[in-house]
Amino acid sequence: MRALRRIHSQQQATSPPRWKRDVRLLALSRTISMAGAEAGYIALIALAWDLTGSASQASMVLLASVAARTLGSPLAGWIGDHFDRKRVVILGELGVAASLIATALSQTMWQVMLACMVTTFSAATLGAALDASLPTLVPKAELAGANSTIGMARTAGHMLGPMLGGLLVAGFGARSAFLLDAGSSIIAAAVVLGIGGAMGGRAAAAATTAGSRRSDDGGILAGVHQIARDPLLRLLAASWAPMCVCFAFVTAAELPLSVEFGMDEPGLGMIVTAWSAGSLLGAWLARKVRIETRGAAVLAASAVVAGIVFAATGIAGSFWQVLAFMAVGGFAISLGDVVEMTLIQDRAEDHIRARVLAAYQGVMSAIWGTNLAFAGMFVDLFSARTAYMFAGLWCLVGAVGFTYLARMQGRERHAQLLRMIRPRHALESELAAGA
Repeated sequence: MRALRRIHSQQQATSPPRWKRDVRLLALSRTISMAGAEAGYIALIALAWDLTGSASQASMVLLASVAARTLGSPLAGWIGDHFDRKRVVILGELGVAASLIATALSQTMWQVMLACMVTTFSAATLGAALDASLPTLVPKAELAGANSTIGMARTAGHMLGPMLGGLLVAGFGARSAFLLDAGSSIIAAAVVLGIGGAMGGRAAAAATTAGSRRSDDGGILAGVHQIARDPLLRLLAASWAPMCVCFAFVTAAELPLSVEFGMDEPGLGMIVTAWSAGSLLGAWLARKVRIETRGAAVLAASAVVAGIVFAATGIAGSFWQVLAFMAVGGFAISLGDVVEMTLIQDRAEDHIRARVLAAYQGVMSAIWGTNLAFAGMFVDLFSARTAYMFAGLWCLVGAVGFTYLARMQGRERHAQLLRMIRPRHALESELAAGA
């Protein structure tokens, strides 16, 4: 009997912590969900084009998606804070599946746009709840590693999704592809059911029930208020905004640049693959960063590297150079993404974390979507190469903000150390006086 107990205790000691298994399940769910979302985007563009025959009218689905994410972000975050986050993620995936089925059955452009808005809102809600749950699910020291794993999972889905979407649309048609994409969301929801750890949520509701509304001030807009009040979050948002402008110009210029090199749509696929390969490495290495002390400095360095790479893409002499630059750019941006997410999660308290994340992502989505329209006109007026160089300049603007953020982070760290040292010195003085 004692031998059996000893074997059981040894198995418990050698088995990985439960949170690691839960993070792997979340990562698997994200890969499946993201692959389906990217495949669904290909099918969505194909269906919109089939219904309208106009590129400008087909692009309205993108505008509808951006509007739903931006305007719906306060409610999406509120849901993630006031309800069990595991259930929110599961129901969100099922909401995505239902809206994809509705898209497949749509007969008019307005129906497609409405279904697209529901899909985007559902995805934004589950995304905010999932990201807000990580600090509750894992130890604080492992938060960067968990974000790294989730970041790699999203990149894998982003890499596989467009290829899968193209095959589905070519083989079964856009409408049939939506039905298959809906199945990926259902599978992703089923994977989340296996998570055993607490994912948080309901904290704000519990604080309200207890009569403590001071920390939950702001209600549905608490996330916006927290970003406005917190100097670090405010500067982080102001610094990341130019990066979103950069991403808009890069997105608009990718296909035209590929066409300029004679590579057309296959070249765009190669650009996405090269970017994703670099992103996988960047997300993996992000777990090595001591974000509480060097996070902002890493953001500044990543922005500088991205700015140089995008500017160099504008003068690239061959398409292979473009692919190499895109791999380096993907590495830098992915590294920054993990650091950015970890900083936000660490700064926001659990009872408002989903609202902070949703508000932040809603603002960045609005900046990206608004500038994407201008970026398309910019490419038409000038060239794809000029757009890449212009995008590089915006990255350098962001790097300036991140440099100030690094100084702020250093001052905060110094103040924390002083607060830790002074009580000890006071105790030593009292002991010395007593002696």
